[in-house]
Amino acid sequence: MDLSIIIPAYNSEAYIENCLSSILNQKLPKERYEVIVVNDGSTDATKEIVEDIAKQFGNINLINQENKGLGGARNIGFDISTGRYVYFLDADDYVASNTLGKLIDIALAHDLDILGFRSKKVMDGKASLSENIESEAPVIVITGREYLATNNYKPEVWWYFTKKDFFLSTKVRHYDRRYVQDSYITPTLFSRAKRIAHLPYDVHRYLLSPNSITRNRSAEHLTVHLGDLDYAVKKLNDLITSIEKEGDPKNAKCLYTLNVKKERYVFVSIIRYIRSNFPYSRLKEGLIGFSLKESYPMRYFPKTPSYNSLTNRTLVFVFNSRPLLYLSFRCYRFAKVFKGK
Repeated sequence: MDLSIIIPAYNSEAYIENCLSSILNQKLPKERYEVIVVNDGSTDATKEIVEDIAKQFGNINLINQENKGLGGARNIGFDISTGRYVYFLDADDYVASNTLGKLIDIALAHDLDILGFRSKKVMDGKASLSENIESEAPVIVITGREYLATNNYKPEVWWYFTKKDFFLSTKVRHYDRRYVQDSYITPTLFSRAKRIAHLPYDVHRYLLSPNSITRNRSAEHLTVHLGDLDYAVKKLNDLITSIEKEGDPKNAKCLYTLNVKKERYVFVSIIRYIRSNFPYSRLKEGLIGFSLKESYPMRYFPKTPSYNSLTNRTLVFVFNSRPLLYLSFRCYRFAKVFKGK
């Protein structure tokens, strides 16, 4: 078995059929790949939809369990997978047709630890054709730390195939958090990978949802999201500290990239605090926690080209100044009241 595609699914009846159809519409013999759907305690028709499709295809494995969250579902799927490579795909996303076969052949031919590719944001499930999968791109193999040093890496796991034996050797597990699941998993894997390649092939489809986390402003939702962002900062800081202890000057650019990512989570957290209905005291507590994790004031973000806009530079200047941050917080809240929101 060459490839295991692991799909956690929770109340995904509106999306799971399209997701599975995209995987099964590949020029890849079913003997070469398996699809593991982990039904994570769904209360809708997700289970029945997958069962109906599985009757037609012998390479779909449905696992039903009580709700354990995204991380728990991914771990279960990973543990029972038999492929040489694993690919984590969310149930509301999908992949372009006739892409997986070429990717797995490249990964196997070059004995890669990680193979990356492109993702595209879409509004529906109709963007099934890849823009360039028929083209030929050079496969340049480098170490994971070289990749971190030279790229603004994407943390989400759906950007990558990962060799299962390599994944196991790192002893990394998904943690039980709802959001920013991949903030620690992906850079940790990169930091230990010896053979990684990233190709420009258009493969993954990220379906934009009207219920995305940035649009949900309930107190309960924000509390969970902000807690997860804080956890992401902690885990990245732990990774940075462990690499710093090696004392190798060659890691300098790699560490710079990781510090940028860490501070980006701080940046997002501050914006979420300001836009919430939480009192300023909650934001102050958050900043104290970030300071203890060597993440505030921000020193690295947004100095990289990907984030170095005038808006970001201005906001970081304001956020790093407690008086200006407090003033901005109060002005934003006053404007919300004035607008009746």
